[in-house]
Amino acid sequence: MFIKNDVRYQYTAAALLVRDPNAPQNRVFHLAALGLDMGITEPPIPEPDESEGRYVEGHVIHSAFLPLYDRLQGQRYVGRPLTEMHYNPDARRYEQYFENLGMYWLESEGPEHVRLLNYGAWKCDASCRALNELESALVVLPYQTGRGFRDAVARLGADYTGFAITGAQETPDGYTEQVFENVVLVSDLEKPSRVFVRPMVESLGIKADPLTVPSGKVDDVFYTLQDGLGHNVPQRFVDYIAQHGGMDASGPPITELFRVNDDVERQCFTNLCLELQRQGSGAILVRQLN
Repeated sequence: MFIKNDVRYQYTAAALLVRDPNAPQNRVFHLAALGLDMGITEPPIPEPDESEGRYVEGHVIHSAFLPLYDRLQGQRYVGRPLTEMHYNPDARRYEQYFENLGMYWLESEGPEHVRLLNYGAWKCDASCRALNELESALVVLPYQTGRGFRDAVARLGADYTGFAITGAQETPDGYTEQVFENVVLVSDLEKPSRVFVRPMVESLGIKADPLTVPSGKVDDVFYTLQDGLGHNVPQRFVDYIAQHGGMDASGPPITELFRVNDDVERQCFTNLCLELQRQGSGAILVRQLN
């Protein structure tokens, strides 16, 4: 335990416990909002007509997480949901982030085994490094989202940008730039509120396909680029892009959908690549390529 300004704190693997004697009675004991410290937020979604989970202030808490959420007194200790549930292919687990705690279940065990992510170990860093080797460790690097990029990350969604993997820094062309797992965000020094995604795909060696004609497939949306030619984009990608900043963020398509292996199909845009991944359950997941 440590004390700062009469407030007592103690880290656990999953949280930061707080005792503030000057707080209102129902807030003397509470958990710190470490999820907000990470900058993990997604834009709110409309309340769905039907859902197996529970809609709380802009996000659906997945049904698998509800028993633990309720047992921990919901918003009082877990906090508001910051994201929808997402699949983490690197850790092979399903995750959902809340203000004070994070929850997950391993693909190999199923949704009946819900545990807490290591928010506390992530925040306390060096002193807790041994805990960061466990399955509940957060797959993040110790960089904070730059102040000028926080609104953009909240608008685009943390699943879209990924975590920051560098600090924010000025570039020779007169911008401020920060590299995230999935995209590079750039801010105009003269107009800091103007944040855009830097085109990176072709510079990584991914070549553009020749322009083509509409496929005629029911699930394809044709994006015209030149003289009636363009690229066909699956409706799933169109929906994903619309929810994460639109074509202004992704850039126009530069390839058709192509197969990577039996379980993965990929399409690249000027600023990023998206994948359709078939999971063991038969569900199809839209994932942004790191």
